[in-house]
Amino acid sequence: MKREVSNDLHVGRLDRPDAPRVIFVHGVMDRGATFLNVARRLTDASWLIYDRRGYGRSSVGATPAFEDHVADLVSIIDRESTDGPVVVVGHSLGGTIALAAASRVPTSISGVVVHEAPLPWLDWWPIRDQDGRRLEDEAPSDAVARVMERTAGKDVWGALPEAVRTQRLSEGPAMVSELVTARNGCPFSAACLSMPVVVSRGSLSTGHRERAQQWLIDFLPKALPTVVGGASHNVQSSHPEAFAKVVNELLLSVECGKSS
Repeated sequence: MKREVSNDLHVGRLDRPDAPRVIFVHGVMDRGATFLNVARRLTDASWLIYDRRGYGRSSVGATPAFEDHVADLVSIIDRESTDGPVVVVGHSLGGTIALAAASRVPTSISGVVVHEAPLPWLDWWPIRDQDGRRLEDEAPSDAVARVMERTAGKDVWGALPEAVRTQRLSEGPAMVSELVTARNGCPFSAACLSMPVVVSRGSLSTGHRERAQQWLIDFLPKALPTVVGGASHNVQSSHPEAFAKVVNELLLSVECGKSS
């Protein structure tokens, strides 16, 4: 894997000649490296991972809003879509960003995969915790700790090295900003998403995540629903082989469509 910095974003990539390209987009409080176990199973594709602005090794500058992340991805797509099919794969909020970017440059995208993309502009999407708090109701570092305890587990969060915890806490403003500004209306248009979109969910994810999958299936013209057995939200970590199969199947479909 080659590493580079482009537009202040830390990028990792593997290039194969004459191969379709996959761009991975991570979710909240995550890193591009979360996809490595999936990407390495894409043996017939080029791929690119990156730390989104404000996370990991990518420069922050001004605190990015949701639309800034969309603009970053559009710039990446513009650079990478000059010599073959491009598929964008987004996990969690990365999936929402992927749909928004694909809606802006639809002719540059051959397909999209989203896993449990949140829909926070809808009135039924939960934005409060069990105590009624919203992210913006507390200090960003406290919001990070609460999110990490909920998603990774209290024991895992507490066992992280102090330097890692400190860095994650420093990413609080970026996390709060993107999640709050993502509520500002649907960021993508169904009319502009004419490419196939795989709408993925883990079989253990129910409630609002299952409802969100159905909303996207009903909304998107070419939605391809799939459920990853035994998985929940963090499918790229828990079931990388199964998730890579989902991506590979879309790549095969895209390649067959190109040659027909």
